[in-house]
Order: sequence, then structure tokens, then C-alpha cells
Amino acid sequence: MPGHHEGDLVMGTVASNSAVGTIVERTTGYLTLLHLPDGHTADAVASAVISRLAEYPAWFARTLTWDNGKEMARHARITEQTGIQVYFADPHAPWQRGSNENTNGLLREYLPKGTDLSQHTAAQLQAIQDELNDRPRKRFGFYTPREQLAKLLEQERVATTPLKTPCFISTKSEILRDRAAPGAGRRAPVRAGPSRSPRTTAAPPVAAGQRHGVRLSA
Repeated sequence: MPGHHEGDLVMGTVASNSAVGTIVERTTGYLTLLHLPDGHTADAVASAVISRLAEYPAWFARTLTWDNGKEMARHARITEQTGIQVYFADPHAPWQRGSNENTNGLLREYLPKGTDLSQHTAAQLQAIQDELNDRPRKRFGFYTPREQLAKLLEQERVATTPLKTPCFISTKSEILRDRAAPGAGRRAPVRAGPSRSPRTTAAPPVAAGQRHGVRLSA
């Protein structure tokens, strides 16, 4: 089921006190990066999470499983403002956030350890996010995370598109309109015609769900 994310911080140098937030959706591997220009305090991280995850539809943002860092101390605020339930992985259990850990390894190609991550602008982080979301992954049959997300969006669009009433099914308003029409329910006068000998005529075949001379609506 889509909509379950894993998150953590990628840290810069101690002197710079810099970090970048990383969030990965488990089903698609889709990456969301958090720009933290004002540090990685609990309030700063909560604001960034709320801002970014609020961009996604509710079915794609159900839960967030985070590492045991104090930067997630404002998790109740995230849930209150977005409806996303926040969970924490067990200590020393990185496999509980396997998708996030693997993506962080790829991310280090762009954000090396021992560097000041505050030097990266929001636009630069977006470019890195886009490049990783467009990288084919073996576990998806070499489809990209963006393509996996596009499939889910299409499936959701089809599932939520209202069905049109077929043209052969009368709606309730059409039935009431026909009943209220002038002359509805009256028979036309019958004119006497010349007498003729009775003749038997075979009735036309009846389609399933119909009677002679009467059209049935579902």
C-alpha cells in the first residue's frame, strides 16, 4: 500500500551544524528532500516536513517512520496539521528504514560527508531530488521512482473517476419528466377501419429485459 514514508537527516560538518532532511516513500522509492537553512531544530524540521508532505495527496502521505533523533520532537504538530501518523524505528535498527538508508547512500554522491550542507540552496536540492527520482532502479525492473509514482497516480485517477450513466439507462429526472409531459398516460383515439379477415402475425423477437412495446430502464 502506498503512502508510507521513511525519514532521517543527512548531516554536514559539526562546525556548520548543517543537515538535509530525506524522506523516501516505500512503494515507489520516491525521494523528498527537506531544505533546512535555519538549522535542524525540532521546529525547523517539523515545518519542513509539513510543507513538503502537504504537497502530496492524502493517499500518498499516510505515515512517516523516522530515526530516533530529537529533531522529530514536534511529531505531534506534524500529525495535527497533516493527518500523517509519525512512528519511530527501534534504536540501532536501520533495516526498519531500509528504503531511506539505501537512498541516503546514493545521496552522498551529491552531499558528501564532511561538507557544509547549508551551502546548498533549495533549488539545488530540488535538482538533486529530481535526478535521483529519475534514476532507474533494479528493484523496479529499471523503472524510475518517478515512473512508479506516475503509475500510482494514473491508477488513482481511474479508480476515482465517476462512471457516466450509459445512454440506454433513463435517469430518475428523465422518468419524472416523461410522466409530467402533457398527454402522458393517455391513449390515442382508435379509428375504425375496414373489416378484414384476422391474420396471425408472428411477434418480433424480444430482447433480454424487454417487453413488446415497453422499454425497460434499469
